[in-house]
Amino acid sequence: MTTPSLHPKAALTTALLGMVASTLQQTLLATATPTIVTELGHTACYAWVTSAYLLTSTLVLPVAGVFTDRLGARRMYAWGLAVFGMGTCGVMASTSMGSLIACRAVQGFGAGMIIPAALAVMGLFKQDQARGRAFGVMGAAQALANIAGPLVGGWFTSGPGWRWMMAATMPFILTGWVLAGSSMPTAAPDARRGRFRWRNMRATAETGSLISLLCMSFLVGGMTVAVVTYLPWALATVHHSDAESIGRSLVPVLLAAAAGSAAGGVLASRRCALTWCWVVVGASLLLAFGAGQTWLIAAGVGVGFGCGAALPLVLTQVQVMADESRLASTSSLVQLARHGGAAIVVLLIGLWPANISGPAASRGVLASLLLVAACGLLVSWRTA
Repeated sequence: MTTPSLHPKAALTTALLGMVASTLQQTLLATATPTIVTELGHTACYAWVTSAYLLTSTLVLPVAGVFTDRLGARRMYAWGLAVFGMGTCGVMASTSMGSLIACRAVQGFGAGMIIPAALAVMGLFKQDQARGRAFGVMGAAQALANIAGPLVGGWFTSGPGWRWMMAATMPFILTGWVLAGSSMPTAAPDARRGRFRWRNMRATAETGSLISLLCMSFLVGGMTVAVVTYLPWALATVHHSDAESIGRSLVPVLLAAAAGSAAGGVLASRRCALTWCWVVVGASLLLAFGAGQTWLIAAGVGVGFGCGAALPLVLTQVQVMADESRLASTSSLVQLARHGGAAIVVLLIGLWPANISGPAASRGVLASLLLVAACGLLVSWRTA
């Protein structure tokens, strides 16, 4: 997938618009969902406001990756933004939980098309270090959107209303759609039609390294979402913090993830960088054992930094070993592994608070996170 006359930075800027829009939608709704459920009713459907989006976006990722390689990032990105925009308009106009959940599923379908197309842009950066920095910029932009989302969402929900809040992402969507025609790459003339194949890697021997990197993405996704999920739980149930202070406590964690993503982009060409990421994560988790609330938040900051740095490292290494005509489909496997890790690790760790209460459950969660970090360290040695 290539278009020689394109400027990589212009394509990256266009790709960021779609990625930021999809990230903002998630974090904006995290604040507004209680109000939406109260207004539309059916509190039993609360989880489906998020789950419908995650389900469709995850399922469409591998297929969208293949079609991005076949048709080009330009087409897939424009189509993805169009579908995502239609879903957003549908959410704004929803008058029932059923219609809102259906439109959230449409949004997820569009997001699943946007992600591989945006990642395919990285193929325009031919040097590994430049590609790593580009991944770092993308990760930092998403992390900053994660921080801004709850703040903006809270203001809209308590002020103009959640429907106007959904419209806040439309400028990103429309601008990205307009720019896609002139800045995004098209399919290479000699792109082979067909599904993803392992033999398209540079050498069959590297397949083991790819599997190791997918395992790494699985663990990074699980660790990241687990910390963001269970840190508020620990602060609320063990340290009895209120919602406002919990929100403030998450800000440094998300900022650390943004800083880590930028650092990971700079260190993309360094050997053993992934190993050091997991060393930081593991050492940070050890701080939380038997310590107070401040050390618990500090542990979250360390984990955020380490995981934030690890993802661009993984994406860069995967794209370096991938065939140029299969960048999108290979990168979509990384995202699929990350989403799968988030779902499975969070579910398994959730068995602790579901069956045990108080500090014992908190220690169980920390022990489980340390086990994930140890697995990450072992896998990182395999990929070094």
